[in-house]
Amino acid sequence: MLWVPTFVYGFLSLNGVVYCSSPSFNYFIGCFGLFFWAAECSADLIFGINRCLEMAFPNISKKLFYNNRVYIWITFCNLYGLYWLSINLS
Repeated sequence: MLWVPTFVYGFLSLNGVVYCSSPSFNYFIGCFGLFFWAAECSADLIFGINRCLEMAFPNISKKLFYNNRVYIWITFCNLYGLYWLSINLS
């Protein structure tokens, strides 16, 4: 999802829009870019931990990531992104 703000900035760049012409919109897109970046980085970290545990300790990996427990980890990643979004918007 990190590629979404790049299309917006590409479109704005082609139309000659700069920060001074629409600062609120650019700030808003930047905040959501930060949200996507934080959520994606934390998801990558969780995925790396999952793969390392899968190789080294399969029993622990099964307890942490088996079946629908993956959705709990994804929720934590999204909450981390929302944390950064709320800090940036306030």
